[in-house]
Amino acid sequence: MDDGKKRSPTVLAALILAAAFFLWLLGVGPLCWVSSRWGGRAVISEIYRPMTWTVEASGSRGLMDAINRYSELRADRAYTWSFNPHKPGSAKWQ
Repeated sequence: MDDGKKRSPTVLAALILAAAFFLWLLGVGPLCWVSSRWGGRAVISEIYRPMTWTVEASGSRGLMDAINRYSELRADRAYTWSFNPHKPGSAKWQ
């Protein structure tokens, strides 16, 4: 009898980590939308520090604009990311 292919624990762990990473990336928008109404701006800024640092360090205005557009999609109009490509790691959701 053929039980089919079995996945190794390493492959399964890699798939879980990849899925968690993509959920974290995609979560920036919804978390920003919620925090713009109910608070937690500083928490969002810290949770997404690795992403914002990378974008600031790259100096890519296109990536900064894309993150801003996605984060502002359903957020309160007064909120936006403040990026500073000259000082990576200083981005704030405010």
